[in-house]
Amino acid sequence: MKKMILTFLIIGMAVIIMACNEYSDGVYETSAEGFNDDIVVETTITDDVIENVEILSHDESDGISDDAINDLPSLIVDNNSPDIDGISGATHSSEAILDAVQGALEEAK
Repeated sequence: MKKMILTFLIIGMAVIIMACNEYSDGVYETSAEGFNDDIVVETTITDDVIENVEILSHDESDGISDDAINDLPSLIVDNNSPDIDGISGATHSSEAILDAVQGALEEAK
């Protein structure tokens, strides 16, 4: 009887642990409207962690959007969330990148 109860407890705990992952692992390609056109972003999620964010394509203005394009992906990874402030001076580009990553998280649910 004790072995059967222990077995059910172990199985129950395993199911609970597996159900704890909020996001499915994968590489997600999403886009959102920037200032000039869509910004296409690739987001890699592993074990509920944003492992990588890469800008695949954009038509944003050079100089103005550079900080958002170059710096925002690493800030998202460092914070494991797109819920961060955008880059001052590149508001539309920042919002598009953050929205695209949020879209990837929604796809991964």
